[in-house]
Amino acid sequence: IFTGDRNSWDKIRNRKNRLCEVHGDFHPGNIWLYKDDFFLLDRSSGTWGEIADDVTCLSVNYIYYAIKDQKIFNGPFAELFHIFTETYADETGDYEFFDVAPPFYAFRVLVIAHPRFYPDDSTLTKRRLLNFGQSVLDDDKFHLDRIHD
Repeated sequence: IFTGDRNSWDKIRNRKNRLCEVHGDFHPGNIWLYKDDFFLLDRSSGTWGEIADDVTCLSVNYIYYAIKDQKIFNGPFAELFHIFTETYADETGDYEFFDVAPPFYAFRVLVIAHPRFYPDDSTLTKRRLLNFGQSVLDDDKFHLDRIHD
């Protein structure tokens, strides 16, 4: 159970400037490449929402694969996470993302750690994901340099 600050959602509640068109289930399995194009599948959650939901939904997979592969947040997936997240922020100018991302990361690790979605994952992998989810809620914003901790 997450015991993070209940103000996590309050921090984003009135940020209507962040409302945008979202996918709602933006993960590697829903991105298909074909020739010189790509297709996004399985849109869920409606049309409008917080972009941090899509960014965390995709980027948490890099955290997951790094932990699953290296047993810690390290290696090529950790590098891809940093490239993706930093490029997103630099290209969009959305540095406010780091203020609103924690509850979305916490939610996404709950999904990934659920045995229904990845039943063969080790208890260690699930525990480390859940620890990450708790840690991001315990902080005032998301810090790229603290994931490994």
